[in-house]
Amino acid sequence: MANTASHEQLSSILNGVGDAVIATDRNGLITFMNPVAETLTGWEKEEGAGKQIADILNVNVGDSANPIENTYLIKALQGGSISAEGLSSASEVDYNTCLIAKSGREIPIDYNITPIKDDEENHAGIVITLRDITKYKTREDGSNRTISELRHQTQLMETVFNSMYDGIAVLSLTNDILFLNPSIQQIFGPEPLNVTPPSKWTETHGVFYSDEKTPVPFHQIISALTAQGGAIIEQEVFVRNKNQAEGIHLKASALPLFDENQEVVAYVYVVHDITKDKIAAIQLEKAMQELQNQVQLTDTIFGSMGDGVIAADASGAFTIFNPSAEKILGIGPIDTTPEKWSEVFGFFFPDRVTLFPADELPLARALKGEASDNVEMFVRNPKVPEGVFINVSGRPLHDEDSTKKGGVIVFRDVTHRAIAEEALKQAFAYGRLEIVETILHNIGNAINSVTVGINVLQENLADNDLLDHFFAFADAVKAHQEDWVEYIKNDPQGQQVLPFIIAVAADFTDQNKEVVETLERVSEKVSHITDIIRTQKSASQPNVMRKNINLQEAILSAVKLQQDSIDKRGIQVDINCKNAPEKIRIHESQFHQMLVNLVKNSIEAIDELARSGGFNETPAIAVQAYTSEDFLCLDVIDNGIGIAPENLKLIFSAGYTTKESGTGLGLHSSANFVIGSGGKIYPLSEGIGNGTTMRIMLRYSSVIP
Repeated sequence: MANTASHEQLSSILNGVGDAVIATDRNGLITFMNPVAETLTGWEKEEGAGKQIADILNVNVGDSANPIENTYLIKALQGGSISAEGLSSASEVDYNTCLIAKSGREIPIDYNITPIKDDEENHAGIVITLRDITKYKTREDGSNRTISELRHQTQLMETVFNSMYDGIAVLSLTNDILFLNPSIQQIFGPEPLNVTPPSKWTETHGVFYSDEKTPVPFHQIISALTAQGGAIIEQEVFVRNKNQAEGIHLKASALPLFDENQEVVAYVYVVHDITKDKIAAIQLEKAMQELQNQVQLTDTIFGSMGDGVIAADASGAFTIFNPSAEKILGIGPIDTTPEKWSEVFGFFFPDRVTLFPADELPLARALKGEASDNVEMFVRNPKVPEGVFINVSGRPLHDEDSTKKGGVIVFRDVTHRAIAEEALKQAFAYGRLEIVETILHNIGNAINSVTVGINVLQENLADNDLLDHFFAFADAVKAHQEDWVEYIKNDPQGQQVLPFIIAVAADFTDQNKEVVETLERVSEKVSHITDIIRTQKSASQPNVMRKNINLQEAILSAVKLQQDSIDKRGIQVDINCKNAPEKIRIHESQFHQMLVNLVKNSIEAIDELARSGGFNETPAIAVQAYTSEDFLCLDVIDNGIGIAPENLKLIFSAGYTTKESGTGLGLHSSANFVIGSGGKIYPLSEGIGNGTTMRIMLRYSSVIP
């Protein structure tokens, strides 16, 4: 009874343990299975009772199928004790040993086989203890995967760090170098960083603050970071050493590494080379400064130039409206649409009556991508009630990809010129009503030139010291008629007779040459009178008088007619035809007369300034010929009295003159010729005392052969 009670008590204990327990007799027949064993193997106790252990227990060891009965079970039956620990090292469990359950499911197990002895120590069976280690196997697999992933991530991060341009260093809290990537070595120079203690990096590798002078106290920074657990974010430093002679600019950051307890265990130092960025920033700053200077210069130019400048963007909003534009138009920039510009600013055609169509305005055309040149317009609004004439040119504005961006116009006040041209047209409209006065004027000018020449001859002949000396010599010679040979041979005074005769002959030759030249000029002036009369007779036959002439010679000829007056006043004359054609086809006499009138007008302007006492420089007249667009231009420039602004529109009117002895026909007849040739003539003067430029513009079709 005692054995039975003990057996039942032992069964109860084994049924309550967590491991699977199977017992056999000496013949290998199963005598006991606890519930855990039933669950693990899939065999119920009643099914397994009396069966051979090998029939229900199939165990694979390692990667090969080795049933237990073929190896360890036989050994156990023969005596001894076998456990799974014998399959591997003392510190490891072989998780590759598995039980193949009745259902065929493989279950990782740990097992122990212990023999049963009888009282006489004879073999009486075995007890096999099995433990399901599936959860441990899963944990091991998870650990292996985690380790593999961590190893992969570590390798990946190391590869990334090694390939980065930024320099990376990892330091322990004791300043031991845990990691350096190649870039940080290249940045700090040839001497390896891991050879130099971090506290010596400043001294060895030349680390300075951004001022490039103050050394960075690296050891203090490391100590402070370690003590406080802080970080440095993108501090700018400068490195200069024997490998970086010119130095490089860096941004350095120091970031702490924390463990799972949020305690700092190391520091990561990241440095980024910003030298190119620094240079680019300096260049950008320089470019911005230059651009700002250019903008200021442009604003200054726009603000100071006399021409009006207006620019608008693609929508028609004004972006530039310089002071001259506001002054000329009388109105500043107004927030209005292009359709209202003509109405608001008062843009008219030159007839002063017809409103200029808004879509034909130069700025509106520029916004549409069209260019325009020299558009004549009239502006009248409440701010400029009398109105002004303007000459406008416009251009479209494009960006780099040729997209329309807006437009700009430049214009100037041409009121004086427009009024002068209007006066010229009115004067020309008179036709040839004042032809007689013009002829008389031109002949009078020519006769005056003849008179000047004759007066010169008269002065030279009336007060002729040379003749007086010659008559005195004759009287001296007459006294020695009887002893002439002896006188000229031995008398000291007589010996001077021959040199005197030779000198007098030379003086007479010079005088005669001067008289001849004067007579030639008088003759030319008389011929000029004939040309004037012949020109007027042929006025109805314009083609008859057109001929090819040398431009410079024609100008010289006109000046030569006034040469006596020019010499008398000491006027300096300059003629420049370098930028003009050598020959032109023109009505020679009328062209010649025009030049004579303009040169004479300049001489009279110089006289008038001299009489007013305002001459402080050499009187001068310059005649410049050049081409401009479709015109041959002639500028007759003098530094004489000048023209008052209010007289600019009157000087070409018939009979208008500011001179007491003037007829007012010289400039009038010149204007008739120019306008009749399809050209333009207008004066340029900054007022009294500032000289005058008379500009003549003759169309190529009228003057070029």
